[in-house]
Amino acid sequence: MAPVKQGKSKNALKKERQKLAKQKALEAEKEETERLEREEKERLALAAADPVKQAKKLNKVLKQIAGLKEKDPASLNEDQKKKLASEAEILEKLAALNV
Repeated sequence: MAPVKQGKSKNALKKERQKLAKQKALEAEKEETERLEREEKERLALAAADPVKQAKKLNKVLKQIAGLKEKDPASLNEDQKKKLASEAEILEKLAALNV
């Protein structure tokens, strides 16, 4: 008779290690995503705090919109069409900054 093994088989141990590695990778990815989101929020908060910087950004978008107006409307993609549609909103934001 063969001796009875105590514990888990090699395959079971391998699967367990793989499962733990996958969990660690998911946790690391989640932490990285949270860190990036925090950094982005901080960056946006700093940008919002500086009205001159915000005005420059809005003027840049308005220049891009002017360039899009010169193009054939049929050749624009969805993002470009959304940008064109947001012109009034951008002008309102720029006026609200009073820079």
